[in-house]
Amino acid sequence: MKNVLVTGATGFVGKYVVRKLMQKGYNVTATDIKCGDFSKFKEIECVESDVRHTETLESIVKNKDIIINVAGLVDLNAKPQLLYDINHQGVKNLCEVARNASVQRLIQVSSIGVYGNNKNIPVKEDDEKKAKNHYEISKLKGENEAFKNSKYFEVVVVRPSTVYGFGSLHGAILPLLAMKKKKELSGLKGGPLLSHIHAEDVARAILFLAEHPNAIGEAYNLADNIPLNSFEMTSSILGPLGIEVKESIPYSKNLFKVLKFIAQKMPRSFYSKINKKLEKKWLKFTEEHKLKQRFFPRIDPIWLDYLTANKVYSSEKLQALGFKFKFPDPKQGLKQMVEEYIERNHLPKV
Repeated sequence: MKNVLVTGATGFVGKYVVRKLMQKGYNVTATDIKCGDFSKFKEIECVESDVRHTETLESIVKNKDIIINVAGLVDLNAKPQLLYDINHQGVKNLCEVARNASVQRLIQVSSIGVYGNNKNIPVKEDDEKKAKNHYEISKLKGENEAFKNSKYFEVVVVRPSTVYGFGSLHGAILPLLAMKKKKELSGLKGGPLLSHIHAEDVARAILFLAEHPNAIGEAYNLADNIPLNSFEMTSSILGPLGIEVKESIPYSKNLFKVLKFIAQKMPRSFYSKINKKLEKKWLKFTEEHKLKQRFFPRIDPIWLDYLTANKVYSSEKLQALGFKFKFPDPKQGLKQMVEEYIERNHLPKV
């Protein structure tokens, strides 16, 4: 069985990838800045490393057949230089080390962010890349860096859409709504559509492409076939919590554009202060309800971006190779995710 290195292995998506590889019988080496939970499992070799420093990568890349580079920084409030150091230079460093090893294939995990606000519905892999913010540009530079190394090893790039699933920290708005203790909330009427994909399907697609002989030298969107608007998404998430969402607030694109403009002008420190206050409230709430602490509430201005334009992506190219989703309907997948949070005592029922 092939030897596989997974970078960013202790992150949300990385854990799903490692578990799926283990289930398939691969010889897996997991790596991240900190090994975290993996240090408890004897069957997984975990080595601490940092993609920003090539000297930490050399020994773990040696004798690997496949590298799955999940390492990346998704925080849009992070300092721009840090985004480029990890999402671009980190890929460059990894490729440099891989060129001098026996690596056969690199799977580079990029993002649908490389398309920016592309207005096509759905967006396909060859459509224009309109990356605008530092995160989007850093991810685009990262995947371009990977493709530059195609003469040394096989390269496949994946671009996941909005990823959800148990363990996600980006769904941390859930605690905010749980704290409200309301049985009914007003939701938006209509609005833009957004593509999703379950983290398990991200991992399954990555393994599928790592094994497929015809996947080489291409990029693939990872998105299920049913985009949701704001009402459909929130009602799918809040239903299991016992909260009914009423489709009662008329959607106004111009209003959200103004809010987005204002939000982007606010300094990072503004959001840091708000998030610290929310964190304290959530800690108190979890103690009162005897909940486990899986995540913390978080306000992120990027959310408004999803309410000003459609972000719908085609995965026809992936499916044409024979891939089938385990969670083709995000409504069912989101519902299952929240039920798991409740079952594991991370969220209360209202």
